[in-house]
Amino acid sequence: MMSKAKGQCMIPALCAAGVLLVFAGCASAPPAEAVPAVPETTEPADTGIGQQETGAANGTLEKNRAAFEALEAARQAAIDAGAQELYADEFAQADSRRAALQENWETQDRSAEIQDLANVYRSLELAAKARQARQEIEQRQFPDIDAEALAAAEQALTGLDSLYDAQAPGAELLTQAQAAYDAYSTLLLGAYEKYLRGIRDKVLAKKQEADDIKASAADSDNYAQAQALLEQADDDAQARLIDDAYAGYERAYESFSAVYERVAQMRAAAAAAIEQAKQKADEVDRFAAEADLITPIPEEDIADRTELEQEAAQ
Repeated sequence: MMSKAKGQCMIPALCAAGVLLVFAGCASAPPAEAVPAVPETTEPADTGIGQQETGAANGTLEKNRAAFEALEAARQAAIDAGAQELYADEFAQADSRRAALQENWETQDRSAEIQDLANVYRSLELAAKARQARQEIEQRQFPDIDAEALAAAEQALTGLDSLYDAQAPGAELLTQAQAAYDAYSTLLLGAYEKYLRGIRDKVLAKKQEADDIKASAADSDNYAQAQALLEQADDDAQARLIDDAYAGYERAYESFSAVYERVAQMRAAAAAAIEQAKQKADEVDRFAAEADLITPIPEEDIADRTELEQEAAQ
C-alpha cells in the first residue's frame, strides 16, 4: 500500500518539478516588447494617375502661359503700329476675345485659341502699316507711281477688310495682311527710290560744279562738311530712312552750293585783281611810250641807267 502511495506521490512531484523548470527557463529569457496594434486600413494601389494629372495640369499651364506671352507681344506691336486707332473696331473685338481667354486658362488647354488670337493681332499690325504706307503715297503724290501695282495693293487691303468683317481665322487674316503690307511697302520704297534719286542727282551735279573750280582745295573745310552730309544721306537711304535721307540730300545740296558760290566769288575777285593789275601795267607802258614820243630819253642816259641796273643786280 505504501509503495503505491509512494508511487502516486512521486508523479505529482515530478510534474511540479517540470513546471518549475519551464518557468525557470522562461524567466531567463528577456521579456518581449509590446507591439501596438495597427488598425487595418484598405489603401488603393499607386497607379500614378494623380501624378499624371498634376503633370498634365502643369504642362497645360506652361503651354498657355507661353502662348499668352506671345499674344501680349503681338498685341503691343499692333498698338505701336497704330492699329488701335486705324482699326479700332477690329482691335476692340480682339481685346474682347482676349478677356474671355483669360478665364480658366490655368486649367484648360487654350493654347490653340490664344495662338489664333495672336495671329489676329499680328495681322492688325501689318494692316496698320499697310494703311500708313497708302496714306504716305497719297500725301506725297509721287508723279511716277506704278498704277498697276497700286491697284493690286489696294485690292489686297480691301480683301483684308472683308476677312475682318467675316471674322476669318487668325492665320488667314495674317496671310492676307502680309500680302497687303508687302504690296504697299514695295510700292512705297520704289517710289521713294525714284524720289531720292532725283534729289541725289541734283546734289552730285552741284558737287561736280564745285570740283570743276577746285573747291576742295580752295575751301577745304566747308567742302569736307558738304561731302560728309552727302555720305550720311547715302547711309540713311541705304537704311531706308527715307525722310532723313531726303533732308540730308537737301542739306548737302545747300552746302555744295554755298561752297561753289564762295569759291567762285574768290576766283572772280582774283581774276578781277589780275585784270586790274594788267590794265595798270598796260597804262604804264602806254604812258612811257607817249613820254618817249614827247621827250625822248638820251641814249647815254639809257646806257647809264642800264649800267646802274646791272650793278644793282650784281
